[in-house]
Amino acid sequence: MKRSILVISFIICFNAIINAQNNNLSPESLKEQAYRSLSNGKYAEARSLYKKAYEDFAAQGDYVNAVECGLKADSLYVKEYFFKEAFELCRNMDAIILKGEEKENKKLFDLRLLIVKERLRMYMILRNTERAKEQLAIMDEIGRQANNEAVQEIILNAKANYYLTFGPVAQGTHYYDQLLRFYNQKGNTEKVTECLRNMITLAEKTNNASLVVSIYKQYTTWTDSLKTIAATKKLTEIEQKYDDAQNLLKEKDNSLSSRQYIITTLCVLLVILIAALSISIIILLRFVSITKKQKNDIRIAREYSQSKSRFLQNISTQMAPTLDLLTHAVKQISGEANQPEKIRIQIDSLKSFYNDVQELSQLESSLDEPYELKNYEVKTLCENIMNKVKPHIKQGIDFQLNVFKTEIKMNPEQLDRILTHLLKNAALHTETGKISLEFKKKGARIHEFIVIDTGSGIPEELRENLFKPFTEIKDLTKGNGLGLPICSLIAKKMNGELMLDTTYKKGSQFVLKLHT
Repeated sequence: MKRSILVISFIICFNAIINAQNNNLSPESLKEQAYRSLSNGKYAEARSLYKKAYEDFAAQGDYVNAVECGLKADSLYVKEYFFKEAFELCRNMDAIILKGEEKENKKLFDLRLLIVKERLRMYMILRNTERAKEQLAIMDEIGRQANNEAVQEIILNAKANYYLTFGPVAQGTHYYDQLLRFYNQKGNTEKVTECLRNMITLAEKTNNASLVVSIYKQYTTWTDSLKTIAATKKLTEIEQKYDDAQNLLKEKDNSLSSRQYIITTLCVLLVILIAALSISIIILLRFVSITKKQKNDIRIAREYSQSKSRFLQNISTQMAPTLDLLTHAVKQISGEANQPEKIRIQIDSLKSFYNDVQELSQLESSLDEPYELKNYEVKTLCENIMNKVKPHIKQGIDFQLNVFKTEIKMNPEQLDRILTHLLKNAALHTETGKISLEFKKKGARIHEFIVIDTGSGIPEELRENLFKPFTEIKDLTKGNGLGLPICSLIAKKMNGELMLDTTYKKGSQFVLKLHT
């Protein structure tokens, strides 16, 4: 007694473990496992797996796979004469398809037809002709609504099978004739052969000897015609091969007489090739000469650039002591004689110009030395910049930030300098409207920072030289014009590019593109 209880307990636990494992499988895995079980003759296990796969596919909204697995499970129910469960599963599938039609807002005629076809098969097995005819009527209605050749083929097949099984036989052969004409029009000889074989099988099942003889004659005539067609095709292929062989012989005869012309042509081509090679060598030597000259020109231009940078650095260095003395003197004069603030502002502007010239020179001479980059959070950096620039924004101007959280490779200090300069410029030239800072991803390694304002904009005559230094004479107290050239050089050292969007007409739009 105890041993029996232990065995039963073990079986229950084993089934529980198997069910738990099945619950963790994807519906695709359940479908494959069910197929293997069916192939091994484990029908109960296959039925259970197909039903579970059907439920999971239905839950995912994959109605095609759901119906396929549901019909497999249904046929296994029928195989074991569990008709009650089979009809219940068909009703469940009808409900699932209705839900799918409401969700997708379209009729799923092909899936509905498969379920009705399975229900018809079960009624035919049960010899329930009245209910079977009801299914045929439903199939006709689906065919009328679907207006689809594939659907009509299934319906014709179902009607032919039904009437050959239950009579009248003439009606069954009528539908089979329609089906044969359909396949012939499509040129599908395999389907015609299969259809005739099915007719013979059904006629044999109904013990209708005259029908068997009639269909068998039709089948024999059809197979003979196929053999004739195949033989004709084979003969045509042999004739084609013969013609090809004859043509090949003629070509060989012609080739013997044309060889001398080929040899002559090859000699001419060889001469042309030698001439072309000689010309190529001359062009190559000239190209090498030009390349050497260009390299020399580049070297001279680089030396000139370096000497210009050294000149600017020397001038800046020589100006520094004088500017310091002037600043000190102005402070004394202002303290003693209450001189105007204007002198101090001009000297400060001159000193700022000196600092910018020195930085510009250093940036130009170190362009081939990129900044060190590191991963940094974009939104945090931009929020800090916005807080720093807010005091410079005029009252009534909408100050916007459109940046999402992400990390990119950058030099945060130098990026802060560029964006701060652009936003302060925008604040200076915008009286009404808005100023915004945006960030966009243009690819896996391309990012853009965009500063937009509704200010006065950049005059068209200044746009071409906007990022070039010393292109205009300015009052240094109103800016020295070196801010944007410096920002452009910093952008290059970060493997980026600073641009003005000339298509923007409502103010100014600067784009900083970084390649990370």
